[in-house]
Amino acid sequence: MTIRTTEKTVTFVKPFTLSAFDEALPAGRYVVATDEELVESGAFQAYRRIATTISARPPGADFGTLQTVPVDPHELELALARDSA
Repeated sequence: MTIRTTEKTVTFVKPFTLSAFDEALPAGRYVVATDEELVESGAFQAYRRIATTISARPPGADFGTLQTVPVDPHELELALARDSA
């Protein structure tokens, strides 16, 4: 099984909420990682998403401390859409 991970940085200009966190997260840049596994089917290759995580600093944590938490990619997209509206 082949797995690839892609990372992107997303920016929120306003505080936002995700069900994976107990509190609202502050505006800022966040790293989102997506793991996908290779699905081979004869003539073509495709990737299927198996996990999405976001890295955030927990409230009150030291500057270098990050918490990586699984998130629902659709919920994240909705949060980004609300932020840009």
